[in-house]
Order: sequence, then structure tokens, then C-alpha cells
Amino acid sequence: WYEIMLRFNYVAWIKFAVLGYGLHLPNTGTFARHAWANQDPMFYPHHAFTFLVNDIGNKNLVDTGTESPPLYGLDKFLEKRGVKECPGNNPTDITVYRNIVRYKVGQEIGSNQSWDHILEMWTEERRDYEWIINDEYITNYDEKV
Repeated sequence: WYEIMLRFNYVAWIKFAVLGYGLHLPNTGTFARHAWANQDPMFYPHHAFTFLVNDIGNKNLVDTGTESPPLYGLDKFLEKRGVKECPGNNPTDITVYRNIVRYKVGQEIGSNQSWDHILEMWTEERRDYEWIINDEYITNYDEKV
């Protein structure tokens, strides 16, 4: 399947670059943006792995005292840069999302939520799930690898 997709991508790129029509598909595989991307058998495991690696990195930032949740230094980066993101993408901007995370006491249920509120509710101590990496059923990577 990989070889078929690779050949399809080469032909599509040649048509795009040489003949001036067709498609240029810069990425293939799990993170591609085509209709069959989430039908890849590795789509969901790869995304779960990506979220796990992100959580481990964020935990390391907290453990070393480098940054703190919920923004893990993104707010400092924006301040240092001195230029805000496009409207709607700044941490304190109100998003189009409602009910994506739990509301705090005093918030109006059904109201739009801000990015910093969403990220705060997704931090490790607030979320409704946890990653179990090492237990008696899974290889202990710290000692066996």
C-alpha cells in the first residue's frame, strides 16, 4: 500500500511541476489531509502516541521548573515576540467552542470558552484520563530497554 501511494504521489507531483496541472501532495501517511487519512490503521495509535509524547514533554517542563501549565511558556513567547497572534488565536481570546471542556463554578454553561480555559482544563491534573505507561502488564522501559 505504501509503494502504491508513493507512486501515486510521484506521478501527481510530476504532473503538477512539469505539466502545470494536477495535485502536489507534500505529505503522505498518518498525518496527511486527504479523505482516506483516518482510514490508515496507524491513524489513531499514532495520534495517541503524539499526545503522549506531548504530555511527557510538558511534564518534563513542569518537573524541571522551566514552565508551568496551562500554557507551558507559550504566553511568555508571545510577550517576548511582542506581536499577538491573529484574532481568535491568542490565549485569552474567546473561541467558537462551547462545552468542549467542563465549565468552572460561576461560568455560564453553554458560553464560548477561551483558549487558556480549554488548555487549563486539559492539563494533567484536571483531565478525566491518564496515561499508564509502566505497569505489570506493560514493559518497563526505564529498566528493560
